Order: sequence, then structure tokens, then C-alpha cells
Amino acid sequence: SKDILGARYGGDEFVLIRLSEDGREMYNVEEQLEENKAKLNRLWPPHEQIDFSVGIFCCRDRDQFTAEEFLKQMDESMYQAKKEKKSCSATAL
Repeated sequence: SKDILGARYGGDEFVLIRLSEDGREMYNVEEQLEENKAKLNRLWPPHEQIDFSVGIFCCRDRDQFTAEEFLKQMDESMYQAKKEKKSCSATAL
């Protein structure tokens, strides 16, 4: 989407930022990313497939975050998503 700013945060971490009146829209972006990942992974053998975790953090204009605090919240959200994904994978086995 043209209204999403993407940047490499470090290593294999990326940040997508989108200005929105409704933070729920990012869940649609996450869904699209997951669908595209599934489509691509069907084309490749298991050892060449990709995976990622998506954490979503929404803040409002009234929220007063420094850049460091904002990135910390984003990071915590992503690690929570990773933890939940591992928990679901372990349960599925």
C-alpha cells in the first residue's frame, strides 16, 4: 500500500508505519502479508520457505511517546506475537 512506510529496524526486523484513523486496518495488512507468504511458500521446498511474526501497536496523537518508547512498544508487540505463534505451533504438534 502506498500509505505505509516500511523501514529496516535492524538485523531481520522491519517496521511498517501507517497513519490511520482506525488502527484495525493494520490487521488487514497483516492478513494480506500472511496470505502472500502462504502463496509464495507453496512454490518452494520446506527448507526454502519464509516465516515471520507480526506485532501490531497502535497509538493516537494524544499519546506522548518518544521515538525510543514507540520502538520499544513495537518491539514488545512483535515478541508477543512470536511467543503466541510458538505456543500455537507447539500445541498443534
